[in-house]
Amino acid sequence: RRYMTVSSRDLTNYVLCQVGAFAAMCKVAGVTMQHIKPHGALMAQSAEDRRMAEASVGGVALYGPERVLYTPW
Repeated sequence: RRYMTVSSRDLTNYVLCQVGAFAAMCKVAGVTMQHIKPHGALMAQSAEDRRMAEASVGGVALYGPERVLYTPW
């Protein structure tokens, strides 16, 4: 796991991009995305850093606020 130093805006965009890519893979596979859970260093860093947590939540909310987000908080 590698901690990253990124701006809130960049992290929000990273999360939005990853969620969108995963949703596309789910669609191709014919399954429904059930939830979103950050993994690895992003989950650990978000548990310690409110700014990172809020940026991650922001990315998910931009994709679709009805999504279930699993978090350690």
